[in-house]
Amino acid sequence: LDVDGDDTLEYGKAQYTEADVIPCSGNEPRDAEERQALRGAVLKYAHTQSCMCSNYSQCYIMSAETPTTSSVEFDNNTSTTSPRTCKNSELEILPDDPSLSTLEALKTRIRDLEKQLTRGDRFKCLICMDSYTVPLTSIQCWHVHCEECWLRTLGAKKLCPQCNTITSPGDLRRVYL
Repeated sequence: LDVDGDDTLEYGKAQYTEADVIPCSGNEPRDAEERQALRGAVLKYAHTQSCMCSNYSQCYIMSAETPTTSSVEFDNNTSTTSPRTCKNSELEILPDDPSLSTLEALKTRIRDLEKQLTRGDRFKCLICMDSYTVPLTSIQCWHVHCEECWLRTLGAKKLCPQCNTITSPGDLRRVYL
């Protein structure tokens, strides 16, 4: 058992970091504050460890900023853009026309589902039960789930949602099916 082994040579560089994790929304404000403080500490520590600055003071100043590897910037209350996820990537934005009836919306949804069946979408995420748009696997247990499901699960607990193996964001790799 190689506890401190470096999997970089075998599986490539980490494709996700703690900054990519989607934090869970707790019911109590104190839990949210504690979670946010812990997340901030982890992000600062991870950034100072990977910093290659010539002097320490410059590195410390850089680590005070919150690093991000996400393509979408999030505000604490609202997001400016909706991230591409397995649930909203295929949805069409319907106009706010009140004449569009529920019946028409249902017919559109049925057509979309029929297209899915004829395309032969055999692979589905076991968490959200939707087709994969960005499938990820963990190099710890090799379970495959969609990106959003993995990142939301790791925001709540650092375990695989299927087998409860300890998993970190650095263990996730993209899969091309």
